[in-house]
Formats: sequence, structure tokens, C-alpha cells
Amino acid sequence: MAERIQIKPKQKFILENVDNIRKWKSENYSDAFISKALNVSSATWNEAKKNPIVLKALNDGAIEYREKNIKNISEIREATIKKAKGFFYEEIRQTYKLKGVNKQEITNINNLEDNKKYDVKIEKIKRYCPPDPFAAEKALYFLGDEEIQSRQEQKLKLQKFKLEKNLLEKGHDVPKISITNNIPLKEEEEDV
Repeated sequence: MAERIQIKPKQKFILENVDNIRKWKSENYSDAFISKALNVSSATWNEAKKNPIVLKALNDGAIEYREKNIKNISEIREATIKKAKGFFYEEIRQTYKLKGVNKQEITNINNLEDNKKYDVKIEKIKRYCPPDPFAAEKALYFLGDEEIQSRQEQKLKLQKFKLEKNLLEKGHDVPKISITNNIPLKEEEEDV
């Protein structure tokens, strides 16, 4: 005889909410949040994660989250690079002029009651956004420019050096402060 697998009510409830589980995982919610949202204990949730249907929902949600995150980062990187280089853009300007009145102009009326009273003039104006040096530095950092990263790390080392010097002058013990990359300070910064 074939064995029948009995599904517990909580497990059944979890399986009924597989779409919500995928959605929550795609929004990067933790296992603790998901188990609380489903109103099950962490032990029940851990047992449910062994189910292939739940596991597939979790994996699909995690993949969606990574894809969204990569897309957002690449959009930010592209926008930063665009701002660093400077760019042209079009601005649309609408001017409303009362019919029959020569000198009176009204600009940017959002709620016109009767458009027949106004002549509408739409202009496309080409504008230029100049390069932004701060965005250029960030763009280089995004692109992995080692000189920019090195300069920032050297600033951190200099701050560490000044802090240690200050503490020693005041007679305090210097705590161990570690910086991730071991980049030597430049000679002019060591004399500070």
C-alpha cells in the first residue's frame, strides 16, 4: 500500500501563501519577518523551507531581488556618469495668452476653465547641464578608478594618524584602529 503523507494545517497554510512568500523574498524580507507574517514559529518555517515548492518560491524571490538591485545600481551608475560629463535636455514651456489682449500674458495655468479664451504657445527649449565635478569623482569611483579610491583611503589614514596623535598628546592610550587596505601615507601627510 502507498503511504499517504499528512500535511499539517500550518504547512498547508504556508503552501497556500507561496505567492506572498516569493513577493516578500523579492523585497528582501528576512526569514524572521516571513515566519512572523505567516504567523508560524521559526521551527515550522524552517521545516516548511525544505518543501520544494516553498524553496522554489524563495529562490525565485531572491533572484527577482538581485535583478532589481543590479538594475537600480546600473541606472544610478549611468545617471552619475551622465551628470559627470554634462548633458543637453529639452524643457517644455507653455505660455497662455488671453485672446484679444495683446500685452497680458499668464504663465503656467494648470486649471484652465475654458481653453477657448486663451492662445496656448508651447516652446521646446534646449538646455545644458554642465559637468559636475562631484559626480565625476563618484563616477570614477563607480568605474573602479584606483587613484580616487586610494585618495579616499589616504584621507582615512590621515584622520587615523591625527586622532592617534591627539590621544597621545593628551596622555590617553591609543586603541587599535584598523583600516581595510594597507596603503602607505604620502610623505607630506606623515609630517602633519
